[in-house]
Amino acid sequence: MAVSRLQEKNTCEKCGFKPVMQEQLRVFNTSRNQQHIAVQNLKTVCLNCNFELSKTGWTQGDLEEDL
Repeated sequence: MAVSRLQEKNTCEKCGFKPVMQEQLRVFNTSRNQQHIAVQNLKTVCLNCNFELSKTGWTQGDLEEDL
C-alpha cells in the first residue's frame, strides 16, 4: 500500500514486529493534526502499536524522514 510517497514497510517501526500478513500493519500519522499529512510524519506500525499510539501519540525520539 502506498501512502503519499511512502511505501509501507515490512516491519513495525515502533516495536520491530514482523507480520505474517501485511494486513497486520498500518500507516500511522505521527502528527496529531490529521490535516498535516507529510511523508516525514508517516510511519508503518503494527495493529497493537497503532492502537497504543492512537491513545498516547508518538513519543519515541526524533523522527527520521524516509528517503
